[in-house]
Amino acid sequence: MARREKRKETMIREVTDMLEEKIRAMNIGERASINPLVTYHYMELGYERKHLGFSIGPALTKDGGETYLLKDTDLFDVMDRLEEKLKGDRRLDFSAYRNMEVGLPYNLTFVVRKDRTNK
Repeated sequence: MARREKRKETMIREVTDMLEEKIRAMNIGERASINPLVTYHYMELGYERKHLGFSIGPALTKDGGETYLLKDTDLFDVMDRLEEKLKGDRRLDFSAYRNMEVGLPYNLTFVVRKDRTNK
């Protein structure tokens, strides 16, 4: 079975920091999606997205699946941390999907909005 390339906590922090930087650089009103942002970033670093069996599922690997950096379900943690880090400056607006059953949030397109709430 594949094993993690890095400690989960380290990896989630690195991915969250990378996404924060990318989203803060985006213009208000731009659209994006978490999973493609992560996948494209790591593909440029030599990773591929590959299904690593039932217990891991889709994941980013650079050695054919012997190890993996991030599995799709880790993106739930990444999203929670990202939204907290952006609070007070930016927010990810998923309101186009309100009252719909459409899929996993990290696969949905969001609109970058100015966040007016306090941290």
